[in-house]
Amino acid sequence: MWRFSGNQLKRCRTKANVSREELAAASNYSPDTIKAMEQGVRMPTPRVLDVADELCGAEGILSAAKDYLSREKFPPGALGFMERERDAVSHWSTSPRTSRGCCRPSDTRAG
Repeated sequence: MWRFSGNQLKRCRTKANVSREELAAASNYSPDTIKAMEQGVRMPTPRVLDVADELCGAEGILSAAKDYLSREKFPPGALGFMERERDAVSHWSTSPRTSRGCCRPSDTRAG
């Protein structure tokens, strides 16, 4: 749902002839952050939606989207993968390792 909100944010902004820089300045975000929200890379914040609603004259349409913003759940199987990855990283970081390559101090040559 929040990707749709970002799309609507851009549509309202362009229809009202409000630049990305104007919206960014009014909401205290960078233009790149606003762009990321519009493209669905980042979730629009309630503050940006409220400021854009007022600035673009959207009559509450953008502000109403705040009630539907939520983080998307992980896809099936992702939690199991993250647990296995956590275990693998913790095992790797605590197991003794030896360096067998060009990085050993005895292999360094003053040059």
